[in-house]
Amino acid sequence: MHIYLQKPFHASRMDEDEQEPCVEAAQVYMLMKKEYRISRNIRASWFFDHLNQKLKVNESSDLADYHNELDVLSVIPKEESGRIDLGQPFLYYRVTPSTLVTFLARRYRLVFVLDMSPSAGIVDIQSGSVLTDEIIRTLSNCLIGLVKPFNVPGSCVLFLPQIYVTVIAYTPFITCTTQQVFIQGFLVTQDNVHSLLDKLYAKIVMFENSLAKTVATTIESAPRQNKVLFSLYNDYTDDPPTKSPTSTAPMVTPDAGVVNMLRYGILALQLLPENTSASIIVITDSITGPPETTMFESLLAQLRNSTIACTFLKISSDYHPSYCHGNVPYFELFQFIAAATFGAYLSSCPNVIPAIR
Repeated sequence: MHIYLQKPFHASRMDEDEQEPCVEAAQVYMLMKKEYRISRNIRASWFFDHLNQKLKVNESSDLADYHNELDVLSVIPKEESGRIDLGQPFLYYRVTPSTLVTFLARRYRLVFVLDMSPSAGIVDIQSGSVLTDEIIRTLSNCLIGLVKPFNVPGSCVLFLPQIYVTVIAYTPFITCTTQQVFIQGFLVTQDNVHSLLDKLYAKIVMFENSLAKTVATTIESAPRQNKVLFSLYNDYTDDPPTKSPTSTAPMVTPDAGVVNMLRYGILALQLLPENTSASIIVITDSITGPPETTMFESLLAQLRNSTIACTFLKISSDYHPSYCHGNVPYFELFQFIAAATFGAYLSSCPNVIPAIR
């Protein structure tokens, strides 16, 4: 009797995989499923399951060919010497603890919060521009850049997600009754972004004019008796008054500004389509006061539990000795919020350069 020992199929397949070229992955770009939301726990689980494992890249350049819960779009190798052409059919990468994994969604919901506080009405002596004008410019550059399709790094996949946008304005003046929601749930694309910006510009200018009239009316309607009392008070004491007679417009304290802006953003996100990646983008001059500790911790916990990323776009210049009225930006607070919610803090939003064909 002759007995033939055959090598198991799975063992031969493993040997073939071991002979395939494998390089260490520096960055991995993943595509999440569209039908339901992929939590951060599932993303972290994928990373740990594939840690120190071989990873194969799908060669398709059409997003319609990706149907799994998490699909690998592209991988950028760590070593330049190990870079291999994408046309090679059997190419493997190894995921290491230093590998940066980026998860891309097919749909996004973004809420832009425009900081229209009194500090945004000053003139930046370094740039020579009014900060409210910088808000419009930054919003325009951001929207135009978001709707531009781009190739996922390391692949030929053209990525163009659906982006739902809401734009609201924040002002600390309590007496302001002007509509602060400019756009709600707008699906912005390359075809309608410029018409959207024209509407936003007209509404922002209208809001600024209405806000200025509201504040002026409130100050002018203040009783003159308060000014007389403060004048007499200053004649008989050297102590500063507890309230300035020129600051009669009722407004929220500066320490509650950043908390209110993020709360407005959370409420606006709940009115946008579900199963989308949520983000709040605040365009601000970073001038605020330290928020109350308990309220701030509760807000951060709500943002993290709702997987909302907070991104801040700075419109003012860096601190300099001649800063207007002593308004010192609080950059560290916004950088901390961005880091705690997996967002970003950008010191500027440059102009979008057209693609060269």
